[in-house]
Amino acid sequence: MTLTEFPNGPAFGVGAGDIEFSKSELARLRTMLAHLYQGRGEIAQVLQDSIGLAPARLPQGNMDPDALWGDILEKLEHGIACTHEQPFRGLLEWLLARWPRNRVFRELARHLTGPDREPKPEPEPDPEPEPEPDPEPDPEPEPDDRPRWNPFVRRSALLPSAGILAVLAVLSVLVVVYVVPGDHGCTAPKHSVSSLAWVHGECVGYSDGSFQFGRGVTGADQSGTELVGVQKDILAQNRCADVLRARHPSRTFLTLVYFAGLGAPRTGATASRLPWAGAQVAELLGLLTWQRQENVVADSPDGSPCRPSSSDPATVPASSPLHLGQDQEQDGPILRVIIASGGMYMDQADRVAEDQLIPFAQDPDQAVAAIVGLDRSLTTTVQAITDFGDHGILTLGTTLSGDGLPDSSWTYFQMEPQNLREALLVTDYALLNHRRQIDILYPKGGCGGGEQAMPDEADRYVFTLVRDMVNQAAHSGLQTTRHGWQPEGCPGAPSVDDWMRAECPPGGSATGTGVGTDDLVFYAGRAEDFGSLTRAGCLGTRRGGPLLLADDAITEYVTEYTGQESSVFPVVSKGPGPALSGTSCADGDLGAMTTLLAPELPQFCARLRAMYEYTEPPVPSGPHWTDERTAIAYDAAKLVLEAVDHTAQDSPFNINVLVNWIRQAPTPTKPGNLDLRPDDGGLVDPRAGTTGSVDFHASQVADSRQLAILTANLNDTDPYADAASTCLVLAGDPPATTDCWARPVPLPVATQTQ
Repeated sequence: MTLTEFPNGPAFGVGAGDIEFSKSELARLRTMLAHLYQGRGEIAQVLQDSIGLAPARLPQGNMDPDALWGDILEKLEHGIACTHEQPFRGLLEWLLARWPRNRVFRELARHLTGPDREPKPEPEPDPEPEPEPDPEPDPEPEPDDRPRWNPFVRRSALLPSAGILAVLAVLSVLVVVYVVPGDHGCTAPKHSVSSLAWVHGECVGYSDGSFQFGRGVTGADQSGTELVGVQKDILAQNRCADVLRARHPSRTFLTLVYFAGLGAPRTGATASRLPWAGAQVAELLGLLTWQRQENVVADSPDGSPCRPSSSDPATVPASSPLHLGQDQEQDGPILRVIIASGGMYMDQADRVAEDQLIPFAQDPDQAVAAIVGLDRSLTTTVQAITDFGDHGILTLGTTLSGDGLPDSSWTYFQMEPQNLREALLVTDYALLNHRRQIDILYPKGGCGGGEQAMPDEADRYVFTLVRDMVNQAAHSGLQTTRHGWQPEGCPGAPSVDDWMRAECPPGGSATGTGVGTDDLVFYAGRAEDFGSLTRAGCLGTRRGGPLLLADDAITEYVTEYTGQESSVFPVVSKGPGPALSGTSCADGDLGAMTTLLAPELPQFCARLRAMYEYTEPPVPSGPHWTDERTAIAYDAAKLVLEAVDHTAQDSPFNINVLVNWIRQAPTPTKPGNLDLRPDDGGLVDPRAGTTGSVDFHASQVADSRQLAILTANLNDTDPYADAASTCLVLAGDPPATTDCWARPVPLPVATQTQ
């Protein structure tokens, strides 16, 4: 069924000055509308309120929300009778008033700055040949607001004649390289595996490390410098992989694409930066650890990152790289890593996926085994996951935890538990601390509705976390109060800092506005707003401060600010074993507790030590604290490598075979080419990880993996050095709570107030 015109009324075309969305924009709008408004009555009310479309004009019959919205938008595009002469403009303005933080609507809002006119012709790109890149890249100049060619608008007749696509031979591999005019340095170096585009003031796409995302960013941010450096290290390992691929054509060669938000945020009038790339650096170090393991090249000269490790067992301790085979070339898969950016906060994730990564992954010469990483459970990320699944591309989310993400794709696997598990852990923590109420702090989705209004549904992580907390607390006999702050731009809204000062408990006291002495304050927001808590003095600098718990997203804040401030607070950790190993992991001196939490940890730590020793990544000198994100990315890469190795595959990889192997229950088996430490029976668990076995037998989410509450002390260079004595761990199926020594922790029953 389709929408019909009034039988005796005018059929309006697109009104003069109405928005003319592109096909990709209409698809994004349809997907978002179908996510937010799903019931027929609700959709009818939205259309009547926003553009005056009568409910009787909706199609009849049983249609899912996506199909229904698609039919509605198609008719709006071609003309449908309603009271608003510019229906697209009216609908978008109505949506923005209710969802001011929604990134899809905000991006489409650029059409509202003035009436859309006839489409302007695409500017011809510079026909001159691309110059050779400088040995050291120049800093990127600050972006301006001049109109740009949109590289995501496909113009098949224009690309060849304009010279935009260049096909280069690199070790018999076809590589597509975009060259974008006026790109502020966003240019793929010649003879590289890269596809880059300048979109909305930032560089997105993918590269083999020849181009470094974040390069040229001004300011003194150490994490941005480390991001550039680790990409150079990955480039060096990719060159080791090229050598091995040419030398051993019979050995499996595979590519992992790391996909995350690698755009530097800009704050303040002078565009000064806050730390922003530490979490991504940590994950890339996890992939670099596997590259060092698999890409050892015999006869490499001294100083080469490909060189074998020492071969003198008399002088090398048992935890050294020697005992993991790094004194010789490996038999497992050769590993190349491609780095992809979906823009700051993954704003362009869906576009990069559709226009760049999917074509790249579908090229059998590129040997792409999986996409790993994926930053933030936003609509654009969900759409990218959906598109990868539609094209049969294996996808592993390293730290995503929004509920329901596997519903978008049969090829998507989530390495960490969903928010349902985190809500259970937080509730258990409240019970153990004899709290009767949980006060939830979070960003609201709109300007109205008071403090109780829910977060923006487009941010699936925050929305489902708040929803799950309310439901789980009620199930456990606890009360909840929601405290949401208004988005920036709401009329009369205070700054987040001012809101925190008024709302949250001040350091050294037990209560704030609306917070009682028996309450647990739970921060359920993003890392970029957490600094408002510290600036407002909400956390204190000692253990005796208020009982305020931060969600797992704040481990990113811990990564960025460790050693830079004096805050002390409990936080949800997704990798308690690696986090508690601290600086001892890379030194090979693990304690019994961390080994008990994570049997795979010794192997990880030995490989991590080798990575630091032989690749010399750009991290601060001195002892290396082990970031849990490094371990989680290591686990994701290990799972893909083991799947390819144990199924004896070569490119092009059979996605069904890989998925079937990943979905098998963890079972001891004969060692493969990566399994160098079998047990006493000569068997291994190839799905073992640093935070428990990666079990996808029951679902596409590893819900049985460990979550823990650890106390972070940012005044220490090892923030969890003293966290073991008070930690709480949730793991297993069914879930069980223990301490860090795996001893059961009984839970009290909530005491209801009279």
